[in-house]
Amino acid sequence: MSILNQLTVVDLSRGRCGAYAVAQLADFGATVMRPCPAPDTPAQQALHWGVRLLPADTPLDSLLPTADVLVAERDVLPAHLDENALRRTYPKLICALIREDGESGGPLAEAASGMMDMTGFPGGEPTLSGWGAAECFAGVSLSFAITAALHQRARTGEGAWIDYSLYDTFFSLLESPILFQELQGVASTRSGSADPGTLVPYDVFRCQDGYFSVGLASDAGWDRFCGAMGMPELVSDPRYDTNEKRCQRYGEMTAIFAPFFSSRTRQQLQDIFSAANIPCAPVLTAHEAARHPQIQAREILRQASGRSGPLSLPCTPMRMSVTKPVRWE
Repeated sequence: MSILNQLTVVDLSRGRCGAYAVAQLADFGATVMRPCPAPDTPAQQALHWGVRLLPADTPLDSLLPTADVLVAERDVLPAHLDENALRRTYPKLICALIREDGESGGPLAEAASGMMDMTGFPGGEPTLSGWGAAECFAGVSLSFAITAALHQRARTGEGAWIDYSLYDTFFSLLESPILFQELQGVASTRSGSADPGTLVPYDVFRCQDGYFSVGLASDAGWDRFCGAMGMPELVSDPRYDTNEKRCQRYGEMTAIFAPFFSSRTRQQLQDIFSAANIPCAPVLTAHEAARHPQIQAREILRQASGRSGPLSLPCTPMRMSVTKPVRWE
């Protein structure tokens, strides 16, 4: 059963946020229609699985009478279909408009919202989130706003306008650094893969065949962590016996831990720390992750037919007792 199979969405969005939002709806059965040229690049094809592509010159007026949802950037709407006209002509329509004005566009929003300053390594240049991750999160958030508006429409019969800004969304993720500044007067910035101001050990270490992530959420487990590395003397060392002290000596701790990791493979480290019940994981490439047993068992990959043959692409991770995501085969 597809719980959104009676939903019709018109997608005019240009960026990853809108595309990712409608993909979530399509994965649960919504019919998504998009007037546009056929996507040529793999990136474009990946963004439009499950979308019914229409000729680029398809009039918007011919699609909206039967549509439930319209997703678009504000500046793509034709002049005769401004907000007032849409509200008057299509009172039940859920209109999700993504702000692209000023600093609201993807990379610019990451820069101006403070997110980019938090991404990267100390002393290095600030960076964008990997593979548009921030915009993908924004897409999931937008799809939630759309479904909330649809729920409200089911109760009242009235449509809604969703004023959505990437800038606002990215800033809303920075709760922790804002709190540190407000409550403690501490300015947070990028710290790489570690959290030296809050938790130690909690880091990514270089090993023989890549990188390995391991961490403790509190002092609990410090004895097991030291035991797993064959360094039981650290447990009672007064310089390191509390998380607060370890945070103050993050550089020393890293120098002590690094040789242990660099002399072992990811699998060896996985076996050692798993046996000690320490949260850990190897840093996998995207290709390696696609072959991971959990990804296979959870059926996160959907099968689709690409222009050059069959493809496997990630689908929505949401799982419910009443439905499964649509499989685009």
